[in-house]
Amino acid sequence: MKVIKNILVPTDFSEVADNAYRYAVAFAAPFQSDIEVLHVFRPHIDSYMNDSMMLDELRKAAGNRLQKNIDAVTTDLKLSPRLEIGFPIDTICEVAKTDNIDLIVMGTHGVHNLAEQLFGSVSANVMRQGKRDVLIVPENQTFAGIKNIAFASDLSKNEAELLAQVALFANKFGAAIHCVHVNVQDRDLYAVTEQVFEEFGQITAPSLVVTFNEINSHSVTGGINDFIADHEIDLLVMFAHHDSVWDKLFHSSITRKMALHTKIPLLVLK
Repeated sequence: MKVIKNILVPTDFSEVADNAYRYAVAFAAPFQSDIEVLHVFRPHIDSYMNDSMMLDELRKAAGNRLQKNIDAVTTDLKLSPRLEIGFPIDTICEVAKTDNIDLIVMGTHGVHNLAEQLFGSVSANVMRQGKRDVLIVPENQTFAGIKNIAFASDLSKNEAELLAQVALFANKFGAAIHCVHVNVQDRDLYAVTEQVFEEFGQITAPSLVVTFNEINSHSVTGGINDFIADHEIDLLVMFAHHDSVWDKLFHSSITRKMALHTKIPLLVLK
């Protein structure tokens, strides 16, 4: 069972990042997690790298701003600043590995230009390249509790095991779990039925409300978004790893699209 002891919140000092930090603090409270707030910066002028005084000034200014951001939120959780020089995506993934991070929380403003459409945002790329769970928080999304969790299901053979991980979060927040399977024509599915979810609810998590919802749609992402809109979903949960090479390619594409376009917080479990 997953334990959320250490949370990493990267920031570029934007309002989107500040909002994700506030959300992370509220999200972490039931777990009593430690939070590390990371800023990665690159001097824009190469000559700075040869000017130790200028580099020290940049580091000091960034450190002061980082501490100011941390102090702006009142909490009894342990908060720690972390400042690094490097490339954001690579550095975030490396810090997550070396610091034994359990969850990375990042903000996103969606896709605003062609480059982001083609290559993805920093948060989407951290989700794709990293080995840690990622919680992506859309801009202007404030934490108001989590009452309904949508679990995007593909009816795989280990669905009950995956659902048990979702139950960890549902238990902490007192939320209902809505298992959602989008039935797209011409896809082969494992022979797993609603019985899997019913058995899970009765045996593994009798205190939870677990429902199974199968909907028809021309696209998985479209079906999931329609369900979210119709059922007042507060958190969407998706899994990034699957058995076959084809499944990895297919599902990573869906998860990436949701990360770029989600309107509610998206938790991607690895």
